[in-house]
Amino acid sequence: MKNVRGILEIGILAISTASSLIACGPKYDSSMPDSPLEIVESSEGIIGGSVVDSTDPLSQSTVALMDISSGSLCTGTIVASNLVLTAAHCTSSDPTSTVVIFSTTLPDSIYDIMGKTIRHVVGGKASPLWAKLQNNQEKNWGDIALLKFSGKLPEGFKPARLLNSKKSLKDGMLAVLAGFGLMDGVKKTESSEMRKTTVSIQSVHFSETEVMFDQSKGKGACHGDSGGPAYVTIGGKSALMGVTSRGINDPRDTCGVSSIYTSVSAHMSWLKSTAAELMSPKYKPEPIAQPANFFSL
Repeated sequence: MKNVRGILEIGILAISTASSLIACGPKYDSSMPDSPLEIVESSEGIIGGSVVDSTDPLSQSTVALMDISSGSLCTGTIVASNLVLTAAHCTSSDPTSTVVIFSTTLPDSIYDIMGKTIRHVVGGKASPLWAKLQNNQEKNWGDIALLKFSGKLPEGFKPARLLNSKKSLKDGMLAVLAGFGLMDGVKKTESSEMRKTTVSIQSVHFSETEVMFDQSKGKGACHGDSGGPAYVTIGGKSALMGVTSRGINDPRDTCGVSSIYTSVSAHMSWLKSTAAELMSPKYKPEPIAQPANFFSL
């Protein structure tokens, strides 16, 4: 694990200098013309959390993403038979260097990755807002991306449901976060296992496209959890409402103040059209555009 962690999160560390970054659905069917995503209509790496075992529903849709050229690590969520939702800052211009790891534990080193069930990323797209991100921009980062992987979804895994409307969310509402990140933001304690925790929404309206979570009670997301899921329960169903983006108001970089999650529902139109595009037989991979000043944020 140390060999992997030693070169983790190039993108995350680049942003953290300025913004303290922490940084069940059907398979695709041709009868679903608009999108292969399953939508829920509105009606504890992870700090202070617990280990997610193979019987936990979270383990069926949460995956690790590793760039095998750099060793950088992120978390993602399966949202269709061969699509993973993650943070845009977890991507590079060439997404094909990334592999999806279907496991609740990480490999001990980058050389042990073949011992895991993996799929290779063959393409992807980030929100159009991402490439337009400006230096010192505080809100509406567009930090969300869809990655397409080759092959079939491994047995035992299935797509998550997506929250369709932000109207269902309220300040103080509880959400479950999951990821492979640090267990302690002060001591920088690493984890080789997927973990989960529960936090409350601090501000539904942090921005038009983002939600803020309260991490001041010793629970939340941290480095390595970037791109990971935030789930809420709506009408008795668990629905993916956010993607881990960054920390905020955290000059000591302890992951102990607040975190910003990119809203899934705010990007629903883009997600639907992009999912359909990526899963189309006519799709041809292109480089993922990145902010020009990404490494100077």
